[in-house]
Amino acid sequence: MITFSDTVKDYGPVLQKAVNEIAKAGKGTIKIKYGIYPVLTQVTLEKKTGSLDIVVTGVKNAKGKLPVLKDADSTRVPHGFFQFHGNAAKPELTITISNIELVGNNIPYSPSHPFFGKPTLIYSHALSGLNVRTMKVENVTIRNFYGRGIMIGNYFNRKYDRRHRAESPIVRNCKILNVWGFSRKDDAGDGVEFISAHKPVVENNVIMNNLSDSKYMGRCGVVLEHNTENAIIRNNVIGGYSRNIHVECDWGGHLIEKNKFSQSSVAVQLSEDCAQSDTLKNHFGPIIIRNNTMAYNGELLTYKIPRAKFAFVTIYKPSFMLDGLQIINNKMTIVPEASAKQAVSANARSNNEKDQKAYIDVKNQAKVTIKGNSFN
Repeated sequence: MITFSDTVKDYGPVLQKAVNEIAKAGKGTIKIKYGIYPVLTQVTLEKKTGSLDIVVTGVKNAKGKLPVLKDADSTRVPHGFFQFHGNAAKPELTITISNIELVGNNIPYSPSHPFFGKPTLIYSHALSGLNVRTMKVENVTIRNFYGRGIMIGNYFNRKYDRRHRAESPIVRNCKILNVWGFSRKDDAGDGVEFISAHKPVVENNVIMNNLSDSKYMGRCGVVLEHNTENAIIRNNVIGGYSRNIHVECDWGGHLIEKNKFSQSSVAVQLSEDCAQSDTLKNHFGPIIIRNNTMAYNGELLTYKIPRAKFAFVTIYKPSFMLDGLQIINNKMTIVPEASAKQAVSANARSNNEKDQKAYIDVKNQAKVTIKGNSFN
């Protein structure tokens, strides 16, 4: 049990000690009582051998408030809060994090951030579970973080290999607010990213980089890449990213449904230009994008943010990996003034010729079903 004391100026070492003790035991829970805890140093666990089942959870006070871990020193290089790294070839870590709020040292207005555009900056993750068996993040708020919010997955092999993936990770009932970043080395700052994850679930979250605060788009709201398969992205509010959903070099089979997308030039981008071998044909599951609402109100122009050409659903390059793609019953809305000013793609397909607009740009991808969508 971690209890707040105003005599402790940095709770990073306190939490690190607790994590180390549980790592030795192989299993345990850290409970954090309500308080606003200064955390100026990252908590990191590198465990290459042996299994670990660790829970980090907040305990509400009498008024129902949850603990806050906060880094208020914006002059220092942004760091993460909890980083768990296991063995890529034998992932044995099970991580559960719940009921806490993490506040980074990000100054929201981008040009004033002391690390904006630094080419050498290596992005931190507020929470990461790399080379893990699985990871669950529930009822966690991450706000004002410069870098990535949550990263879960495995770096074992990025070339079409289903071995050693993170199995059934979950991000549910979370708020990821004003999480973004920019570096000339890699324009990054994702809300949630999965690498080599099997059956990840992202559900009932608010992943919103409010452009009126940050004045700069993050890279992607949710990323599914490198061997990720059969994801469910459902009932989320996602906005303020260059691509609110980005899918790349994966095995497909994803269901993207009942989400609300806004403040972005692209709601869903499928980027499958991954030099895959023809021998992999018929090995990919169809992606289904259905019953989502997608709205664009000219934010790129309002905030003068140079970003991708507009289309709610877009394919970077056609690929047999996307055979069977379904884009069904989505509601797509562009404010008329934004449509008049914003250059848009012109390769949409619909059962109705009058809807040949820029809402969907499938680059003449074969074997795509587009039906029941509304355009206005």
